[in-house]
Amino acid sequence: RISLGVQSFHEATLRYLGRRHDAAGALRACETIASRFDNWNLDLIFGAPPIEHWPDTLARTVALRPPHVATYGLTYETGTPFERRRDQAVDDETWLRLYQQAEEALGDYDHYEISNLARPGFQSRHNLIYWHNEEYAGFGTGAYSFLGGVRARNHATIDAYLAAPGEKEECLGLTEREIMLETIIQHLRLRDGLDKHYYTARFGTAPEVDFALPLRLLAGRGLIEDTATVIRPTREGFTLNNEIGTALLD
Repeated sequence: RISLGVQSFHEATLRYLGRRHDAAGALRACETIASRFDNWNLDLIFGAPPIEHWPDTLARTVALRPPHVATYGLTYETGTPFERRRDQAVDDETWLRLYQQAEEALGDYDHYEISNLARPGFQSRHNLIYWHNEEYAGFGTGAYSFLGGVRARNHATIDAYLAAPGEKEECLGLTEREIMLETIIQHLRLRDGLDKHYYTARFGTAPEVDFALPLRLLAGRGLIEDTATVIRPTREGFTLNNEIGTALLD
């Protein structure tokens, strides 16, 4: 599977994001990959000025017909060069409008995760491991692993990693309760939500027992649907997914 970090098909937006490629190069890369691979992903970022180019980027994406599209809103993270531009971030209403434009443009895709859409059979099996909060091993500088209830990070610099490739720079042991919490939060990023039988087989208990109060409150707010077999986000819960995580953490 090939994944291309295109982000935008417009020069001004690419310059704002500090990308090293131009729009023409991005288009050529997509066309080349599409001619040789059946399984590929195109990454997009919305919310970067000038935002009026976003619909055209979506139209170009639709024309390319990638099997998988990941689209994320630009965040101005602390400790990055974007922190100094935080006053340029779009407001929540604009963010939602741009997100909904992507949903509409890619309406014939399976919107299986908050920020990920796929044609039938092309969901990201790799990322589904993270969204199911299952185990994975990370190789290379700065890579994370989650094995045996321990989340660990490799050395972040090349020299340190080569000196001790198997050594971990950070290790965090998680309790069973923390793993349960992360599992339900991650599953509720998925349109299909959390299968209660899966949860019980994994933890020997039931989510409606372990998280009774927050699940009841979220259902009352219309952010989740809680049935006999599954807990899944509603359409509003997809849009306000951070609210779901916050409620479960409280």
